Amino acid sequence: MIEFTPHARERMEKRSVTEDEVRDALENPDELLYDTKTGNFIAVKEQESRYLIIVYVPMEVYRIVSVVVTTKLNINRKSN
Repeated sequence: MIEFTPHARERMEKRSVTEDEVRDALENPDELLYDTKTGNFIAVKEQESRYLIIVYVPMEVYRIVSVVVTTKLNINRKSN
């Protein structure tokens, strides 16, 4: 089950992202990241010429915090 915050809904509407696209990114991410600062997870899904980035909190219900669409992806990885 997926729950969307008001912020995520606003971003989805602004960026023309559907619930099905969010679900697909969560179920079949190209990359799955963990944000050590916020404790949020980040699913990245490449779609044609853009990347769909879903920021979420995994619980019994996936809580979608934000949705971002970009044509460029720069991931800063922290090494141990």
